Amino acid sequence: MTKSLPQPDSSATRTERCILAFALLSGVVLMTPLLDAGPLVLDEHGSYWLVDAEVPGTTLSRSLDNAAIPPLSAWVQKAFLAVLGKCEISFRASSAACYLLAIAVTYFLGKQLHSPLTGALAAVILAWHPEAMDEVRIARCYGLVILTAAALLWVTVRWTRRPNQPLWGVAWGVAASAVAWTHYMALPLAGFALLSVPFSTDQPRRPTRLAIGFAAALLTAALLCWPLLHALLRMMEWSPLLNYQRETQPLFRIIGPLWWIGVPAGLAVAWIAARFSSATTDPPPRPRFPAGRLILWSVLPTLLIAAVAREDLTSLANPRYRVAYAVPAACLLAGLFTALARRPRRASLATLVALLAAWSLSPRTPFQTGRLGAPTAAEWRRAALLVEEHGEPGDLLFVQSGLIESNLVPLLFEDDQFLEYVACRMSRFYLESPHPRLGLPFFWDAAPGPTERFSNMLANNARTDRHDVWVASATDTDLNRRSLDGIEQLLAQAGYRAAEEWTESSLVLRRYQPP
Repeated sequence: MTKSLPQPDSSATRTERCILAFALLSGVVLMTPLLDAGPLVLDEHGSYWLVDAEVPGTTLSRSLDNAAIPPLSAWVQKAFLAVLGKCEISFRASSAACYLLAIAVTYFLGKQLHSPLTGALAAVILAWHPEAMDEVRIARCYGLVILTAAALLWVTVRWTRRPNQPLWGVAWGVAASAVAWTHYMALPLAGFALLSVPFSTDQPRRPTRLAIGFAAALLTAALLCWPLLHALLRMMEWSPLLNYQRETQPLFRIIGPLWWIGVPAGLAVAWIAARFSSATTDPPPRPRFPAGRLILWSVLPTLLIAAVAREDLTSLANPRYRVAYAVPAACLLAGLFTALARRPRRASLATLVALLAAWSLSPRTPFQTGRLGAPTAAEWRRAALLVEEHGEPGDLLFVQSGLIESNLVPLLFEDDQFLEYVACRMSRFYLESPHPRLGLPFFWDAAPGPTERFSNMLANNARTDRHDVWVASATDTDLNRRSLDGIEQLLAQAGYRAAEEWTESSLVLRRYQPP
C-alpha cells in the first residue's frame, strides 16, 4: 500500500497563501502604469486595425490574410472595448487582465507539479518576470499568450494524472488550439507539452487508452487549427521580408538575464541557506520535483528559438516571441529553489535574489514602460487629429507608418485591405472620418506596381473627385524618408501642390491640393 505524503502544516499553508496574495497584488500594482501610458503606439494601432468594424473584411479574414497574429486576442480586445468603451485603458486592459489570470493559473500549475509553495513562488516569478512585463502592458496578444500557455500546461499535467481517460486528450487539444489561435510562436510549447505526456504519467498506464487519448488530442487540435494553415504558410513565405533585426544576437541576450544571472544567484542563495541553516527539524517531505519536464517546456524551446534566430529570422530573438515560455520557466525556477532550500523562507529569499539580480541588468525598472508613453505616439495622435479637423471625408491619405510590412507593398499593392494595414498608424482609433488609407512601400524601385497604381489614383482624383491628398510619414529612419520622397515625386508629377505642412520630431504631415 502506498504511503501518502504528509500534509503541510497550517503555518506553511498560511505562508504560501501570503506569497500567492503578494504575487496577485504585485501583478495589479505592476499594471498601474497603463493608467497614464498615453496614446497608442505602432503595434497597438495594428491591433486596433484587427478589431475595427469599419475596415474592409472581418477580424478573422484580416488576421488570417494580412496580420502577423491569429485573431483570438483581437476577439477578446473587441469584447473589452464593447463593454468598457473605446479608450486606451480599456483597449490595453484585456492583456493586463489575462496576465493577472495567468498568475493565478501558474500557481495551480506549480501546485500540481510539486507543491503549493512552488506554485506560489512561480506566481511571484511570473508577476515580476523582466521579459514578460513590458509585453503584457500593451494592447497586443501577449497577456493572452501567457494565459493560454499556463492553461495548456495545467491541462497537460492533469492529463498525466489521468492517462487512461481519453477525454483529457480532447481537453488538451482544445487548450493547444487556444495557444495556436493566440500566437504562432507559441506552437512549439504545445509540441513539447504533448511529447512529455507518455513519459510523465503518474498512474499506471493502459497503452490502448493512452493511445486513444493521443489520437483524440491530435485530431481535436488538427480540426480546430486547420483554418490557421493558410496563415502559417503565408507567414513562412513572408518571413524573409519581415525581418527587422539583421544582426544575430548573442545567446546571453536571447535567453535574458533571468536565466544567466537570476538562476545562478537564486540557486546559490538557496544552497547556502540550506547548508548553513540552524534549523533542528526536517521540513515535511514533498513530491519529487519534475525538473526534466519543465526543462523540456522552457529551456529547450528557448534554445530552439535561439538556434533559428539567424540570417533572415534574426527578429525572432525579440523577447516578445518567448513570453509563452515564461510560465514553465517560472515553475522550473520556483521548483528548483523550493527543492534546494526546502523551507518557505529560504526559497522565498532565493526567489527574491534571483529577481533582483535579473532586474539589475534589465534596461528598465519594473515600473518603467518600454514602448508605451513614447513621444512619437503623441505626435502621431496629433497628426491624426489634424487630419480629422482639417480634412474632408474621402480625402486620400498616404501613410508610411514605419511598419515592417511596408516591404510587402510592392507585392501586394492591389490589396486595399493590406494597404490599410500598412497605414494602420493613422487608424480610426483617433481618425474616425472615412479616408482611403494607403500604406507606402519602403522601396519604390522594387517593383513598378505601386508607382503605376498610385499615379493612376492621383490622376483620377485630379480629374473627378478633386479631393485633397494627405501624406503622413515617419521620418526617423532613412527608409521612411526614402518612402516619403517617392510619394512626393508622384504628387509633383501629377501636378499637386503642397498647401500645408505640420512637422514633428519623428514625422511630417502634409496636405496637397489637386491641380
